[in-house]
Amino acid sequence: MDSRALLIVEDSNEDYALTLWALQRAGFSRPVRRATGVAEALALLAPDHPDAVAGSLSFAVLLLDLNLPDGTGLDLLAALRAECDGVLPLPTVILTSSNNPREIDGLYRLGVAGYIIKPLERNRFADQIRAFVDYWFDAVTLPPLVGGGGPV
Repeated sequence: MDSRALLIVEDSNEDYALTLWALQRAGFSRPVRRATGVAEALALLAPDHPDAVAGSLSFAVLLLDLNLPDGTGLDLLAALRAECDGVLPLPTVILTSSNNPREIDGLYRLGVAGYIIKPLERNRFADQIRAFVDYWFDAVTLPPLVGGGGPV
């Protein structure tokens, strides 16, 4: 059984706590790891990180906020793509309050797999996270772990 963790890149303690609450409400039982910025996320995603599995990424999906203290979600996406021959190494879903159509279009063009706009209402947010969990962890087959010494 695949037990790879969900990586959440979110600097806001309140938004992170709300996301954990919504994940729990959705019955999500996989491990969750958090990074609060670009540098921390890159370190967690490095194949030589202690949590890496056989030289490969140990995360199933990346849930990414766009506004981070040491850069933006775009900076993280660019760094990941640069390390991985122009593609993202794992399914990446944006979770942000921005509903800017140009931003949404640009992020899909960069290879993100989804874009969730954070609703202001708590129960609606929980519904969005449940749909995210149902899709990414129940409906689809995630790519397998790939061995080797570098990013997937």
